[in-house]
Amino acid sequence: MWKIIIICLCFFAIHSNADTTGESLNSLNVSTSETSSSSFDMDQAIAQFNTSCLSRRDFIELGGNITGFLHTICFVALLMNKAVDVIANSEMRAALGFPPAGPWKHYRKRNLEELEFATPEEYFEFKEETKKLSLDSELYYEHNFPPAIKFLDQRFPAIRRIFKNRFNNIHRANPIDRETVDAIRNEYADHIRPKIQPFNDFFWNIRCFNKLYENYQDEPKDI
Repeated sequence: MWKIIIICLCFFAIHSNADTTGESLNSLNVSTSETSSSSFDMDQAIAQFNTSCLSRRDFIELGGNITGFLHTICFVALLMNKAVDVIANSEMRAALGFPPAGPWKHYRKRNLEELEFATPEEYFEFKEETKKLSLDSELYYEHNFPPAIKFLDQRFPAIRRIFKNRFNNIHRANPIDRETVDAIRNEYADHIRPKIQPFNDFFWNIRCFNKLYENYQDEPKDI
């Protein structure tokens, strides 16, 4: 068990400074019904998400069923955090009336002069871009995300509904301009994202980790 913990801690130390801007994938256009913000408790939904334990099978599925449990466990924790950002960005785009993001491209660091005549959508894309979610990423591939996002939408649909409700509320009260783009992104970065920390804290959650490790010890090691 300690070998797994040490490996994962080293992995997290290298990659845990991921930004929270995220990117949406054009292949992940998941539709959800409009729900009023008063119809469910955001804090309760997030608390349920944060305290949920994943099984060995969950980890393998989240890794795309392409590798075994021990190889998957550390990577999936990082992937799930970033998948939350991807879902958030897809709902930001939907609220603002922007099309889904296209396939990943090579990362290009833009300068502020390019923003002088940028449209609101171009301004959003400037804010959205991150090397970690590009063809130059040293951690993720684009195909890593569909199974993770499908899992989140099926197991925790309230997370996407939270994003949809909060972002649409901002958009309805404001025109689509740079200020609204900033307001939506700041709502996520400052008020929603800090509350969603299930996999950042996963390995400090003794209950979840012990359960996961005990189940792993009891199962045949055929993968």
